[in-house]
Amino acid sequence: MALFAGIGSSDKPTFKKLKENGCEVSLSLTIPAAMAQDAQHSALARLQQRARLPGFRPGKAPLDIVKKNLEGRLRQEVIEDLLEKHLPSALKELSLEPVATPVATSISLEDGKPFKAEIKIEIPPRFVPKDYAKISVKKTPHPADEESIVKRLTDLREAHSRLEKADEEIVGAGHYAVIDYQGIQNGKPSPDIKGEAELVDLSSEQLTEGLAQGLLGMKRGETKEISVKIQDRAVSLSTTIREIKKKVLPELDTEFAKDMGFASLDELKAKIKEVIEEEGRKKTEEEISAQIEKSLLEANKFPLPPSMISHRLEHRLERIKNQMRIPEEQWAGKMAKELEAKVRPLVESELRMGYILAAVAEKEKIAATDEDIKSELDKDLGQAKTPADAEEIKKFYAHRREDIAAMLRERKTLAFIREKAAIA
Repeated sequence: MALFAGIGSSDKPTFKKLKENGCEVSLSLTIPAAMAQDAQHSALARLQQRARLPGFRPGKAPLDIVKKNLEGRLRQEVIEDLLEKHLPSALKELSLEPVATPVATSISLEDGKPFKAEIKIEIPPRFVPKDYAKISVKKTPHPADEESIVKRLTDLREAHSRLEKADEEIVGAGHYAVIDYQGIQNGKPSPDIKGEAELVDLSSEQLTEGLAQGLLGMKRGETKEISVKIQDRAVSLSTTIREIKKKVLPELDTEFAKDMGFASLDELKAKIKEVIEEEGRKKTEEEISAQIEKSLLEANKFPLPPSMISHRLEHRLERIKNQMRIPEEQWAGKMAKELEAKVRPLVESELRMGYILAAVAEKEKIAATDEDIKSELDKDLGQAKTPADAEEIKKFYAHRREDIAAMLRERKTLAFIREKAAIA
């Protein structure tokens, strides 16, 4: 296949596709010797102007001296010039749209001979979207029944509970114990294992193995040694029960409702029901979206550009590392590999979904209109707190218009697929 007309003539660049495997394409590019030589002469002249060689004024070194002393730089400039000039035309003729910078896998550049290069290119996946209409979906309602309302009220009371001194003199499973303790190792007090007035919830699991069991049955003011494990070390704790407390929940009455900002208990219950119903609707929609996404991913399997996976995976892992504040020495080992194995499938699914939705949008001629973008802008401007915030939002929309349009097109495509779904 020829890049230009006159494939048989020796003064025209030629190229051909060598191989296509998934999202990776390799092609060959041949530039006639005369054109390669012209590129070398131009690069050499430019290099002469920048050259600073001993014994010569800047820009005045003889060309043969420049070529001899700066051969590597000259070769690199010639290669870059030839690829920059001729590769775009080859990509256009072959209808190839790289998703990453093309990479030259082999180069042949010799005086008096044609320039030859093999180029590896990553392209978007080529596929026709399938099975996106009438996706079978099961709709599961999540109503605000009496049980869920009671549970939410209980959680609310728990959140506003208080601790007070227990009537009992002996620590029980439902108590909170206030303790002083001193670690004992080899018969001597351990200075790094010591605490005063520490609160221990006997109803929940403890990080210190054996502590809760040892406290059960102790009396207020009693001291005894408890065998525990701290970071897999066996330690004896000399422990004193300073106080025994119990959790007290507020009464579920009008006063409690008023504390929550409602005139009556019925109003509080009605609001809780409303919140649970809204949460239920959102959960149902999320489940429907998840089923649609799963169906689309199962029906549309195709290779993805490796560099895009790597780039997104690296970005996601770096964000996780920063959010969790993981030290570099800890991250560089087993943790990073294990986390990568978990995150990679999610990254690939997100990337594949993006391509699927773009393909559906193209097939169904779905696009984000100027009116769509204006409506989204108006909505964001409505949330601006100050005129300065509004100006920043406008600037963002002006600079990121294409990204916003892509986001809105994806949203409209998902809505289109959702409307076509067969929901039972």
